[in-house]
Amino acid sequence: MVKYPISIFDSCTEGGNPMTCERIVFNPQMIGLKLERGDQIKEFEDGETSIAPYDIKSMKQYSSAVMNLMMETINRRTSNLANEK
Repeated sequence: MVKYPISIFDSCTEGGNPMTCERIVFNPQMIGLKLERGDQIKEFEDGETSIAPYDIKSMKQYSSAVMNLMMETINRRTSNLANEK
């Protein structure tokens, strides 16, 4: 399975790379499916946009937490998550 940051399908107003651009035009034709952990969904339901804490008790959980942090950081281009809505 390939995981793309959702902003890779958007456009940059200056014509540059949408991954590094500050002014992005969201692609309204993009349909994305993002799977979230239950804890993250609860954060959103509570009106929070922060990354939900990850309980770490093993190396596997640590690896999962690092991967989760990387993917969330790459996908969060706007503080209010407008690019994911």
